[in-house]
Amino acid sequence: MIGKKIKELRKSRSWSQEDLCQKAGLKREYLSRVENGHLTPTMFTLLRIAKVLEISLSELVDNFTPTAPKNTSYTEASENPLPTPKVEQEPDKFPSVSNKLEKEIDEAVNNMCTEFKARLKTIVNKNIQ
Repeated sequence: MIGKKIKELRKSRSWSQEDLCQKAGLKREYLSRVENGHLTPTMFTLLRIAKVLEISLSELVDNFTPTAPKNTSYTEASENPLPTPKVEQEPDKFPSVSNKLEKEIDEAVNNMCTEFKARLKTIVNKNIQ
């Protein structure tokens, strides 16, 4: 279960849920539900969590098979997508593809953050003047 792994990694750093949430930009209630298996985080949320834990996305989701969260209400669609069916494949059968994809995702997120910071700085500077 991905929530259990997130909890273990968080605790190994002596971080509270609030610490991780503050660093990853999440609500504590949301993280609690993820860690307890009630919600399945989106790939984007997993990427944010991996970044603040300073691990790769593949390390975070290693051996993870999506399952339907307990007591799920699909009204929270943006933070609770339908589970992806399990795809059986040999371990490390396509490591270069997954590593390349992970790098592309990391680069895309970094570019979005850089662009967002630049836009925000422009807006702040305009409001100050």
